[in-house]
Amino acid sequence: MVSHSLSSLSQTSPDFVRKYRCYAHFNAEYNEWERVRVCRQNHVLKLAEVFVCDYSSFKIVKFDTLRELNPEYSKWPAYGFRLYLVHIRPIGDDILWSKEAVELFKAVTNKKSFRAVVMLRSETRFPDGFPDFYQDIGVFMVPLERGGPRSLQGELIKGGFGIATGLS
Repeated sequence: MVSHSLSSLSQTSPDFVRKYRCYAHFNAEYNEWERVRVCRQNHVLKLAEVFVCDYSSFKIVKFDTLRELNPEYSKWPAYGFRLYLVHIRPIGDDILWSKEAVELFKAVTNKKSFRAVVMLRSETRFPDGFPDFYQDIGVFMVPLERGGPRSLQGELIKGGFGIATGLS
């Protein structure tokens, strides 16, 4: 990450924030710039939901903390990837996991190592994308330690939060 103050950065603040576009975001808490991709934006409130490419997290940011991304920095690979669990879906008609399912996911995965076996890959080209940040990657999660759960998908099903749609 590159450390600068907002006022010393030569890049300009964008006049119009575009969905799927990559920007530099100033994280004041850590005094560093982050590469982000806009997922949603609200031009009335001047807020954007962004995916932090190098930390694989989401956050809400103000437009005035965004800057046009220097093209040189968009050549670097992203370190965080969007993944989804294959062969499982949430219970009922929901397309999103319940808060309880997310808590179980956190409890099962916290401070543990998993092997993510890539089962599906579908390309979704985004404008101004990083070279390796245009794929939706479906994974089957297998813990590395012996004697634990056989799969993360299996734990969600056993906990009553998911339905198997294939291997689990």
